[in-house]
Amino acid sequence: MGTMYCSTDNGMSSSSIEQIIRMKKGFAKIVSVDVHSARPWLVDIVFIVQRILNSEFVMPDDLTREQKGKTFLTAKFIERKEWIVAGGCDYCIYVFDYNTMKKVHSFEALTEQITSLAIHPTKDYVLASSYDFEIGLWDWENGWESVQSFEDAHSDSVTQVAFDPKDNNAFASVSEDGTTKIWRIDPPSGRWSSSKDLAASIVTCLDYFAHENKQYLITGSDDGTSKIWDVQKTDPVKTLSGHHKNNRVSTVCSHPVLPLLMTGSWDGTVCVWNSNSFRLERTFKFGLGKVHAVGCIKGSTRVVIGHGKGLAIVEVDKDTKFMINNKNVM
Repeated sequence: MGTMYCSTDNGMSSSSIEQIIRMKKGFAKIVSVDVHSARPWLVDIVFIVQRILNSEFVMPDDLTREQKGKTFLTAKFIERKEWIVAGGCDYCIYVFDYNTMKKVHSFEALTEQITSLAIHPTKDYVLASSYDFEIGLWDWENGWESVQSFEDAHSDSVTQVAFDPKDNNAFASVSEDGTTKIWRIDPPSGRWSSSKDLAASIVTCLDYFAHENKQYLITGSDDGTSKIWDVQKTDPVKTLSGHHKNNRVSTVCSHPVLPLLMTGSWDGTVCVWNSNSFRLERTFKFGLGKVHAVGCIKGSTRVVIGHGKGLAIVEVDKDTKFMINNKNVM
């Protein structure tokens, strides 16, 4: 059994630019991070523990509420409902009120572990992927009715899904079958798929970003590279090589404020790329083991990085310089 924790929202602020929370002995790796856009909260999944932390870094001793739960791989805020939705290793989706941490709803969603969740930017939809090669879509305002099921969406495990923020009728998926796909919701259909001949290895993660007034995707792969895709084309326009070869790029993230792309790898590094020129700006390493998740704190230049051995928060200035301070360690 895991535990969900919630911190008090007491307006605490941090005087340091960068802080680190190291995992307590006996805790597993951090596998998922999501950041609230209005409150100073982030939710992270420590494989067997789901927590809400203050993104100003209230330490765990200050956490005041908890909710015992299942084992999770992923979680997202649904801010307009004041919920957290979490994907369980028992094939279920769980919904929690993030003010009380009480369970609101749960249901069996797919036939294998939930690998990824996405929240539609305007509609009442939750999208989920799984190890069972399928993708599902549910409407929470209609009793969590199944809206669409994309059966056999891929020929292997679906590793991540994401809604297109510029097109309410589209989403993208990546898979261990080595492909990247873009889908239409209504009518449900595949819009395009990358060729397996172009895919160097398992594709693990993706994110949307804007470049030259067009929508693009960034994807990460097991071979240590990331690819840039024009969503109107099926060929990659750029391959980014900054991590150690054959060390999985486990997470990619587009910064919402700065023209930056971030890629995190099992080699323990995070690469920061210019999203206009695709030039590598900076590579940094915190010594916290494999990188599994990156999240951007909305309305600021701060970035949260989940590792195998801890959580780091870094402020990035407009010149992409990282100020390092390692005082807050537990």
